[in-house]
Amino acid sequence: MDKILLSAKNVSSCYSGREALHNVSAELKGGRITAIIGPNGSGKSTFLKTLIGIVPKKEGEIFSEGRNTDGMSAPEIARRIAYLPQMKSVPDLTVRTMVLHGRFSHLSYPRRYRKEDMEAVERAMETVGISEYAEKNVSSLSGGTVQLVFLAMALAQNSSVILMDEPTSFLDISHQLNLMKLCGSLAAEGKAVTAVLHDIPLALKYADDIIVLSGGKAVASGTASQVYKSGILNAVFNAEIKEAASESGIIYYCQ
Repeated sequence: MDKILLSAKNVSSCYSGREALHNVSAELKGGRITAIIGPNGSGKSTFLKTLIGIVPKKEGEIFSEGRNTDGMSAPEIARRIAYLPQMKSVPDLTVRTMVLHGRFSHLSYPRRYRKEDMEAVERAMETVGISEYAEKNVSSLSGGTVQLVFLAMALAQNSSVILMDEPTSFLDISHQLNLMKLCGSLAAEGKAVTAVLHDIPLALKYADDIIVLSGGKAVASGTASQVYKSGILNAVFNAEIKEAASESGIIYYCQ
């Protein structure tokens, strides 16, 4: 059975003065991709931020490999959980310097990079395919490449859990597919890979598990097949989601 690397039990939290999550429970397992899906305003981003403590929880408990995160410092949480937020601003830094930021939780102050830190950065850049841009300024790159820089920074943390908020934003279709395949490779290494996704067919095709949020509540969870067959997606998204056989396997589409 896949090991539970991060879990939430009856978690509620507030955002902008209102309750954004209510009594949400979830388990994120090593070796699996979990997609968080739901309509706009359903609490998806808030859920990820609550898991890592950016948004404080009002009720409930969060466990990292069975240990309550209430007793952990921010650097310790960062060493266990990497977080890729929605891209906001582009820093005026080289790609290598940006990716090095992912090592901060492993360093004491003043920060002095070690051989293992530099090796982790090189591996992360190679994994996402941006090594050739190492000395370029992040602000000079396309939106899709910038997204890969942020992903490399998260990978450089070398955490067992990776949380990504809309990682396919700014990526064209081919790069979206490559990113999801990369997520599969990371899961195959034993990591718990979790992503907020807006593309429902993409989530159904590539995720092992799906959590559906609606109105701040988890209204469904299970394997992608279980969630699809439950019919909950049609109700939550007010759309007809269908599956069809293809040469590459089952594909999903919306009507």
